[in-house]
Amino acid sequence: MVVNELIIEKTGERVRLTDGEAEAFRSGRPLRRYADIKVTATYRRQDGGMSIYGRRTA
Repeated sequence: MVVNELIIEKTGERVRLTDGEAEAFRSGRPLRRYADIKVTATYRRQDGGMSIYGRRTA
């Protein structure tokens, strides 16, 4: 099973994402659900999933 994760820096909070949400983050499109998150890095994992690192904007 492929897992896409959003990892919020500083807090270490992890949130599972759908494939569509992960692709939107990767391409830089904004999401209403995560309007306060700015992506700092994306990594495609060997299992096909993505790890997306983000930072909350104040």
